[in-house]
Amino acid sequence: QHVQHQVADVDLEPLAALLDRLGRARVQILNWRPRASVLEKLAKTPGIFFDTARAEGTDGVPQLVKKVGKERVMFGSHAPFLIPEAALIRVHESSRLPESSLRPVLAANARRFVGKGE
Repeated sequence: QHVQHQVADVDLEPLAALLDRLGRARVQILNWRPRASVLEKLAKTPGIFFDTARAEGTDGVPQLVKKVGKERVMFGSHAPFLIPEAALIRVHESSRLPESSLRPVLAANARRFVGKGE
């Protein structure tokens, strides 16, 4: 963020309780750097989906998949701030993300999220 336009991170702490009251609502959290304490709470709420844009390091994406499930993680590139190819390489270079998780993370989950099926 430019120094003249700094914005604090959104407090996601109350999101799980809010979605519990709303029932079947679905929310995708974009460009969030997961924090353990909040992620643990959000992972228990089925209507919350996560993108991979700020899951850092070669183990960031597999760790996110492990914590919330491969059906709730969607590819995110953090474009236009980062080049999309870098995020794609990060997902593919991870030696701990099994092939069975790649299709859901890269495409199938997004299609399901918007109601287009597999």
